[in-house]
Amino acid sequence: MEQIGVTPPTTLDDAWRWDEFLEIAAEVKKVTGRYAFGFGWSGTQTAYRWLPIVYQNGGAFLGEDGQTPSMDSEEAIEALEFGRRWYADELVSPGNMNKSEGGDVSRNMFLTGQIGMMLNNPEPITQLDEEMPDQWGTTYMIRNTDEASDLGGNALAVTKSSKHPELAAELVAFITSREKMIDFCHHGNWLPARSSLDAEDIEYAANTDTMQQFIDQGARIPLNLVKAESGQYFSSLNTVFADYADLCFLGELSPTDASAQMMDAMRSVTAE
Repeated sequence: MEQIGVTPPTTLDDAWRWDEFLEIAAEVKKVTGRYAFGFGWSGTQTAYRWLPIVYQNGGAFLGEDGQTPSMDSEEAIEALEFGRRWYADELVSPGNMNKSEGGDVSRNMFLTGQIGMMLNNPEPITQLDEEMPDQWGTTYMIRNTDEASDLGGNALAVTKSSKHPELAAELVAFITSREKMIDFCHHGNWLPARSSLDAEDIEYAANTDTMQQFIDQGARIPLNLVKAESGQYFSSLNTVFADYADLCFLGELSPTDASAQMMDAMRSVTAE
């Protein structure tokens, strides 16, 4: 950032918009001599991490009912075109794809100086502290017409077939209590699901300000994205999205064709 003369945003309201981000990425690529940035996929089942890009453009993966595929909207196709530019302009390595093997490729490329930025969650922080002390920083998630961030974490549920639903619900309430969530987040460097908790409450061992940035960013996760990613079909739909997104980003399918074929496959899943 210093070499290209850019000061990263320090507030959510000043987060980079898509065009601005790509302009900065082009300058970063000149400095690294390789690529500009990476995306924090960490396995073949993490295609959903890219969905916030769709919502940042006013699109949606599923409709308001959380079940109807909607990746054929103009906004969703534009989002796919945006992702295609990452690879067509060689800003992101073709080895940094949803189906790349070897874990978090973007983290490894960042640590070795092959990229200067990455869109990622807090998981790399400990390793960055160890291997690049005082040589990294964070800013807020990119945005476009709208804002959206990745939904991740751990989920607890009581099934309708539970033999002891009251006891199960009591256990969930205990595990997600304020006291237990503070303990969980403090020791694991995780973000709290409770909106009443901030970084000072949790007393992270390090990087309190950075963790607060992530907590603040979490407030910009759209509820319709939460609904889509927690629906009954989502595991299968996530696999469909992974297949066609990769083909689009690598140039095997145009964004329009990828959208059409993805929609056909998604409808087959939800029809079941």
